[in-house]
Amino acid sequence: MEPLAQESALTVVAEVAIALAGFSSIVIALRGGIDAVTSFAYIRLWRLLETSLAAVLFALIPLALHYAGVPEPTLWRIASGGLCVYIFGAQVYMFIRWWAQWRSPAIPWGFNAPVLACQLGVVVLLGSNTGPGGEFGPYLASLLWYLSLSAMYFARLLLRQRQGDEDLE
Repeated sequence: MEPLAQESALTVVAEVAIALAGFSSIVIALRGGIDAVTSFAYIRLWRLLETSLAAVLFALIPLALHYAGVPEPTLWRIASGGLCVYIFGAQVYMFIRWWAQWRSPAIPWGFNAPVLACQLGVVVLLGSNTGPGGEFGPYLASLLWYLSLSAMYFARLLLRQRQGDEDLE
């Protein structure tokens, strides 16, 4: 079977996501281990690992579908539908978890509103790619968005926690 034309782009996304997850463990080790991490840095680490591993998984799913014999337009529709459901489900889960912990209707909109708006845009983009003629472009854009979230969590993990940063999470 011939390789998928977009295989190199998907493997690069997977490699970068694995690198981000790996470097986070180095950062934690240099800071004195997981016990030295504050609760908010722990949330950042958890989100970093979750977004990195999801990017790896969803970068490899189209390759597995291709080698299983799924035709290309159908492959992108299936992969887009799966990623759409995952991103939407992850956001609902994070909101429920946030609500259960703080039980407050006041969401820290300063940071989260732009991210949530972009997440909604990605879900709409992926949802539109599940119809007839699924394409690689919207799927790759959505994967890169999720990978950029992972990079953002990595950058925030590198920053030292200051007094009062609790409001940012």
